Amino acid sequence: MRDPKIVIIGAGVAGITAGVIFKQAGFENFVIVEKGADVGGVCLTPDIPGIGRFTGAVVHTARWDDAIETAGKRIAVIGSGSTGVQVVSALQPHAATLTQFARTPQWVLWAPMGLPQPRLLAKVLAAAPAAHQRLYSALLWSSGILADIALKPTWRRRAAQQLARWSLTTQVRDRQLRAALTPDYEPFCKRQVLSGTYHRAIGAGNAALVTEAISEITETGIRTADGTHHDLDVIVFATGFHPHNYMRPMNLRGRDGLSIDEAWAKGPRAYRMTAIPGFPNLFTVLGPNSPTGSISLQYSAELTARYITQWLQRFRDDEFDTVEVTEEATVRFNDSVADAMGPTVWNTGCNSWYFTEENTIDLWPFDRKTMTTLLTEPDDRDYLISHQDGTLS
Repeated sequence: MRDPKIVIIGAGVAGITAGVIFKQAGFENFVIVEKGADVGGVCLTPDIPGIGRFTGAVVHTARWDDAIETAGKRIAVIGSGSTGVQVVSALQPHAATLTQFARTPQWVLWAPMGLPQPRLLAKVLAAAPAAHQRLYSALLWSSGILADIALKPTWRRRAAQQLARWSLTTQVRDRQLRAALTPDYEPFCKRQVLSGTYHRAIGAGNAALVTEAISEITETGIRTADGTHHDLDVIVFATGFHPHNYMRPMNLRGRDGLSIDEAWAKGPRAYRMTAIPGFPNLFTVLGPNSPTGSISLQYSAELTARYITQWLQRFRDDEFDTVEVTEEATVRFNDSVADAMGPTVWNTGCNSWYFTEENTIDLWPFDRKTMTTLLTEPDDRDYLISHQDGTLS
């Protein structure tokens, strides 16, 4: 029996989940490598001229600094995705002024995000640990509605889209602001933003929405393409990350010196989110085609980590020395993804970060049941499994 030496690269949700699952299965000989100073993943600090000249406070939402004073300050929030919307809602009430710089508007679906957890529920969860699993299962089941909205043009999608339009028209009375906040694509085409307070916050007297492009950052603020200078004390970047880089820019090498850039010359691809042809004994958690827009990423990470654990157990039991997914299996899986992507809401005409540079949609176009089936147990027919003596099985 062998003791596998495991390297987990990245201390975001995927890496932390993998470590927990591996340890639960008895594998403790692993190290988690993270380039950041703390857990939580990486952010994207954007390439805007003059970014280093600003003399006020600058912060990215993924690396928030609690020491930054925001009350009574002139604040800029750059970004209009989920994080940008949340930050605007949180900072606006106490800011002197808040200016949101947004290249494109987002559909913001109203939802009561601030509801406290009922005290009775807290007592039940504390008294009955088994209730945690039941609640988690119920939440997973209910999340299937989101997958149904995203994957198929059903009445649920139409109803949810109408709710998004209603959220905007009923909460933003100012016609000029409403026009600036109205996207030219279907709701849910991009990653859906939820908020119960954003529309009220951006419409407040101390708030402003700027859709002009940013030309530069100066010592005292931001200048937009129309020549307007916005005086500021604090700049908050809510600009996300590079969603399709995955392991890059690491110099990752596979069989016969194959680099990850060479393997992904036509875009990132993997077999069932977990394996890449040409890279034996390498697995990915939340790799290409992960369900960012339809299924819980925590569930997906746990499921994938358990799938990988089965390979670790077989390696420990000396069943093989190297395992590598075949090119044929990878092509077959990616063809099925492309076919299933057709009726999804992500394919209805918007320009979102779901699209790769090769114009493919890097998401999971199947429901949770299908994902669970595909990642419950490895199919040896889709892998090259070899031993030290060179024999294959």
